[in-house]
Amino acid sequence: MEAKTIIEDAEIHVFEVVIEPDEDVYQAYCPSLKGCRTWGHTREEALEYIQEAVELYIEGLIADGKPIPEIGLVEKIKPVVKVIETQKVVI
Repeated sequence: MEAKTIIEDAEIHVFEVVIEPDEDVYQAYCPSLKGCRTWGHTREEALEYIQEAVELYIEGLIADGKPIPEIGLVEKIKPVVKVIETQKVVI
């Protein structure tokens, strides 16, 4: 399989993440990137940390020559994080 080249200015890929409250912190994870998760004291902090985690995760896959889930093999990518809001509801 030939590796695709994604030019930073020309093409991006959106990774959806979930940020949810958990007691006194916010948990954040990216469902399409197994094990890519973090947390923060505030929602904003959790978002900042998950963006960094996604970037590092993708950089690691590229460096190891592994395919990115839902994309395949690439040499370069600019990941963009999209937040999905979740809430816990008592029924």
